[in-house]
Amino acid sequence: MFDDCRFYIADFEFRLLPTKYDEARYPRRTDEYTKESRIFVYSWMAIAMNRPRIQHVSIPRPPGSHAQTRTFYGALLGLEEIPVPASIQQLDLIWYRLGETELHCFTEEMQADRSGRHFCIEVDDLESLRARLEAAGYTPRDPIAIPGRPRFFCRDPFGNDIEFTTIQHDYLDHDSTQPSVTQADPA
Repeated sequence: MFDDCRFYIADFEFRLLPTKYDEARYPRRTDEYTKESRIFVYSWMAIAMNRPRIQHVSIPRPPGSHAQTRTFYGALLGLEEIPVPASIQQLDLIWYRLGETELHCFTEEMQADRSGRHFCIEVDDLESLRARLEAAGYTPRDPIAIPGRPRFFCRDPFGNDIEFTTIQHDYLDHDSTQPSVTQADPA
């Protein structure tokens, strides 16, 4: 049944996303899929399509900071700059692709803000990134450790706080001090 499901998903992708379809790996089928496969796939798709996720994060940058923004986020962090929609180009935005999410840098007069607000970027080589930031004159800070998630914080040129991490394993598997999470009694 699972092979049938895999082919059914691939066939569905072909109809929705023909440029993403891998014909060599999943040849098109002409026979019917089993009823069980179709039910399983539709259930899986309903769950996947209803799962909330972050589409983008917006952070401020001061007016006239185009070069600094592109140096830090593009050159230093290696994020891919993406075009801003024509309908809002007058807003002086710079956008980056951040995995399946986007980072939107908008123009605003900067204000002193030392709250705990931050966003986190997962990277493959945490130590290499730390070395690049230090070489560029930034000061990474070490927070309280989380098992299985080595991490550090660093402020961008405009004071926005960013956490950088590598996920090695689920911290719950190795944290004996973590209380168990239980569902509240609905009564």
